[in-house]
Amino acid sequence: MGGRNTRVIGLLLPSRAFGQLPELAILERNADFAPTTFRGIVVDALFTGNRLFEMLRKRHATALCFGRRTIPCATVEGLVIMKLYALPSLYRQQRFDQVTVYEADIANLVRTYRPDLDAVLAAIGPHVLPTNLEEITKIAADILARVERFEDRSGRQAT
Repeated sequence: MGGRNTRVIGLLLPSRAFGQLPELAILERNADFAPTTFRGIVVDALFTGNRLFEMLRKRHATALCFGRRTIPCATVEGLVIMKLYALPSLYRQQRFDQVTVYEADIANLVRTYRPDLDAVLAAIGPHVLPTNLEEITKIAADILARVERFEDRSGRQAT
């Protein structure tokens, strides 16, 4: 997908189905996700036991074929939701490298595809603490302002 800063595939699946994908080399695993690799490609397995990831699977996913398998993957809105959802934790962990990548990824997606950020924030809201939603809302506003500043200075919008 164009307009992305990262080259990570996000798979939305029940954790019980994860064992059916032996091709994925597990880097680590917790109750909500497992970063893995597949033939050198980074693949984030996002387990639908997490209510936000289940909502993404139902409302913000599309089916893509990988080899002989059809696997649900996040849409643009789903990618923005996942990145924004992760940012408060990354800030608390002082993972500036990841914060920078995620924010750039969101900015590229927003500029290229114009997802409805109000709808994205409304989708995140029920799944996070109010303080995290406030932080996520500020981050989204900052990213949108950056995109608008860029477009004002460059004199053009993404096509």
